Amino acid sequence: MADKKKIALLALTIVLATASWVSQLLSLLPSDVSAYLAIVGAVFGVVFIGHSALKTLLARVLGIDLLATVAILTSIYLGQYLAACVVVIMLGGGEVLEGMVSDRASKAIRKLIEAFPKTTFILRNGVEIQIPISEVAVDDIVIVKPGGMIPVDGVVVEGNTSANESSVTGESMPVRKTVGSDVLSGSIVELGALHIKAKAVGEKSTYGRIITMVREAKEHQPPIVRLADRFAGYYIPVILLLGLTVLFLTKEPLRMASVFIISCPCALTLATPMAMAASIARAIGFPLLLF
Repeated sequence: MADKKKIALLALTIVLATASWVSQLLSLLPSDVSAYLAIVGAVFGVVFIGHSALKTLLARVLGIDLLATVAILTSIYLGQYLAACVVVIMLGGGEVLEGMVSDRASKAIRKLIEAFPKTTFILRNGVEIQIPISEVAVDDIVIVKPGGMIPVDGVVVEGNTSANESSVTGESMPVRKTVGSDVLSGSIVELGALHIKAKAVGEKSTYGRIITMVREAKEHQPPIVRLADRFAGYYIPVILLLGLTVLFLTKEPLRMASVFIISCPCALTLATPMAMAASIARAIGFPLLLF
């Protein structure tokens, strides 16, 4: 389901649940109307959370969305409509927030890629020509003019200037570059021009490897995220069994619903991926690398 549709469904649930609660609290509307508002909000919530639960089930994964869907449906069945809306708001709000943080990280990665030059000047047969970065080969002589970003890793063969390497190494002070000095892609030439013999280009260059590492950090789950997912896989069946046991012993569906509702560990499943995505997005904006 598109993020905009999810946000719209969540917003409708919040508005309807709030209207129902306030109208009941202040006796603004007949009780039937207040209940109807909460019912509609809960139904929107079932569509929101149920969609995610169905996706996880089709992937043969027992996710928190499944437990939340059971809790919402049970609450609706028992007439606890506002309780159902609260579950939707907690879990759905966290899911939407996680998506927003992930989008921010994606935008930061795109910004990192867009900052890299698309073309560069090289010296070929004694003539300075401009070519796309993708066509630069090892041993080409790349010419970087004042204020330009160095597009390759290499060795200075002509020129004498300073380079700002803060975006690559974190070094805040400019580094002097003369003939024979090694240079890193992503560095900024401050004054004067440099002729550089390329030693590593494209994804094999320092800047290219940084972009690759950032992408992998966002796309691949670290061990702590996988641990939380594995925990959820064991947690869900235990809670479902516990709820059914409570129903069997007490014969009270409301108690079973209470077990399902209070057992939805929204913080456990959302905190780690949100923290990772937010950290990546934040770190990209600073001249540092995290390993």
